[in-house]
Amino acid sequence: MAREGRKIIFIALGFFFIFGLLAGVKGGIFWMGGSIFFCLAFLFVLFFFRDPEREVIPDPRVILAPADGRVVHVGDFFDERFLKGEAKKVDVFMSLFNVHINRIPMSGTVRLLQHLPGSFYSAFRPQASERNEQMLIGIQNGETRVLLKQVAGVMARRIVCRLQEGEGVCQGERFGMIKFGSRVEVVLPKSTILRVKVGDRTRGGETILGEL
Repeated sequence: MAREGRKIIFIALGFFFIFGLLAGVKGGIFWMGGSIFFCLAFLFVLFFFRDPEREVIPDPRVILAPADGRVVHVGDFFDERFLKGEAKKVDVFMSLFNVHINRIPMSGTVRLLQHLPGSFYSAFRPQASERNEQMLIGIQNGETRVLLKQVAGVMARRIVCRLQEGEGVCQGERFGMIKFGSRVEVVLPKSTILRVKVGDRTRGGETILGEL
């Protein structure tokens, strides 16, 4: 289980236990209904914060998907924050039913960490990329730079990033999550040969987005 979800899981379990106990002692539709509601809530958060192991095979020649989800955009991009020039961008949308742990797409050193406040449009909409609250993570390995964007959504109003600027990171390792559905974007060097298209499903730490 993701450590970010432990508190929420225990709270839901606590309410389920209390309402279930009172339903058994007092009876009544209120306590029984509450017991059923918090049972479902407990099962949902238990499912949402799952953190399965992945077989990550580090490869300096490729960029791995940072999250589970569906590719909603692939195309050219001009990045003025980190790559500072022409680039390519892949956007992955995470639904409520995806694993929400985020993983490092390329080994290297964290050279940029910047939190940008913003709105909370639906993460599926294109304008969410620029207008929504987000965390920018720039990773550099030699001359290669990759920019990662954790973008909040309508329900996902909590971005978790455990990284620190100057920290060394390994391809495929966990670094955070976005709670309750959102999107993660990867800005790649212009010369990258993309291996995904719109509509493809990705698995964080396993799916190859592109080859350098």
